[in-house]
Amino acid sequence: MESLRQDVRSRMVRAFKKFGFFIFHKELYSEVSKVIKESNLWQVVKIKSLGKGYFLVEPDERLYLAECRDMCIKNGIEDETCIAKCEVERREAVLKEVISKLVGE
Repeated sequence: MESLRQDVRSRMVRAFKKFGFFIFHKELYSEVSKVIKESNLWQVVKIKSLGKGYFLVEPDERLYLAECRDMCIKNGIEDETCIAKCEVERREAVLKEVISKLVGE
């Protein structure tokens, strides 16, 4: 089982580096959950069902959406350009954190 978990961890790292998310089949749900727990990522990523037995692991945008909106309000008006830039920057930072925790840094 340990080799399966290491394989899942490696696949997650490659997927997050290349795509920014990881898709897996329900057969791996338990192992993916264990990797997320062991890597202390429960509050950083979310798992969503895609249907037909497939799931998606991605950064949880709730970590930064409100922060970006709050940061980009000027005179009561949201600056959409600022929000979009902030979201991209924060998502990249969260992805780096996810990868770092998965590889054990």
